[in-house]
Order: sequence, then structure tokens, then C-alpha cells
Amino acid sequence: MQYTTSPQDINRFMGGVEGGVERLRILFSAYQSAREISEAGLKRMFSGSILDKAHETAATGGKQMAMPLFEEHVPTRRRILMTGTPRLFVSRSRLLKDAAQKFGMKKVVAFSRTNARAKSLQEELVKRGSYFSDVIRVYGVMSAMKREAIYSRLLQPVGEDESIVVCNSKVMVTGFDLPDCDGVFLADWMESHAKILQAVARAARKW
Repeated sequence: MQYTTSPQDINRFMGGVEGGVERLRILFSAYQSAREISEAGLKRMFSGSILDKAHETAATGGKQMAMPLFEEHVPTRRRILMTGTPRLFVSRSRLLKDAAQKFGMKKVVAFSRTNARAKSLQEELVKRGSYFSDVIRVYGVMSAMKREAIYSRLLQPVGEDESIVVCNSKVMVTGFDLPDCDGVFLADWMESHAKILQAVARAARKW
């Protein structure tokens, strides 16, 4: 493996053409060497960049640590940003309320990891006197008649001063579409990519 901090060497290496054929080139770099990559004036764009400890790039464009984020410094088709920084937790109800107010949402379906979590979200929203005029919960042991009544209500247009959010766990993942839904709120992490797609599809299918 070659080591260098010379922009000229980097340019020569990334040229990667032998016998008229472009060769695969992988460049490993510390954030502190981003300036050398920028000064290399690369003509060949990276197919992708993986930025470990991506929180280090949280600076203005002129800062060296942020250079990998900008095309003029590190030309890249795609970027994957990874970080092990602890997550900042915000109340789910507050997050949903703020988003609904900002985007003027009138109908929202919220998915939680468990029935208990869905009930907790409903209680948080009611307790906080949220943006929503009606906070409903649908759950598995609810009678089919009650569930159908809620579904029928959701399919009706909402008034000018009305807004509805339906909290559930897995009940509404399949078998129900809400074409005029303004948003789907994933209140918890979901392990299954398929379940995420199914949840989002509740609002994606249009009549």
C-alpha cells in the first residue's frame, strides 16, 4: 500500500488508466488530509465515499474537516456517513407535533414498536394538548366493528380546523390504505425494512 501527502501523487494514483482502461482505485484518507485531495484537482470522480465518524464534518465549508462533503473538494457520486455519536432523544409526541404544525398535516398515521408504546404515544399527545384535534388508537384486540368505524371516519374529509392522528403498532401495516394521508410517523425504530415499506405505503397509494 502506498502512502503519500503529495497532491501530485494523489492525482497520478487516481488517474488509474493503464493501457487505455480505467483501473479500480481505493483511496484511504484521514480528514486532516482532505486539503491534499482537494489540491490534487482530480478529474476522475469517486464512485462513492465512506465517511467514518461523520460528526467530525460538522463545520462550515471552509473548514478542512468538512471538505469531504463538498464536490469542489472531493468529487463524489455518493456518500455514506457513519457515526457512533450518542443519539439525542426528543419526546416522540413533541417531534410529531412540531412536524405536523410545520407542514400543516391534517391526517397522520403513527406506528410504534409495540401496542404499549402506541398507547404511551397516544397518552403523551393527549396530555400535552397536542396540535391534533383528535388522537385515536387502533389495536389488535379492538372489536372489528370499532376498528371499521375508525377506518370509515379516517376516509372522510377533515374540517378546516380538524386534524387527526391514529396511533397503532402493527394493525395498520397491511389491509388499509389512506390516500389523503399527509404523513406516516415512525415513532420507534423498526428492524424490518419490509415493514417500513408497508407502513409508508399506507399513505403512498392513491386512488
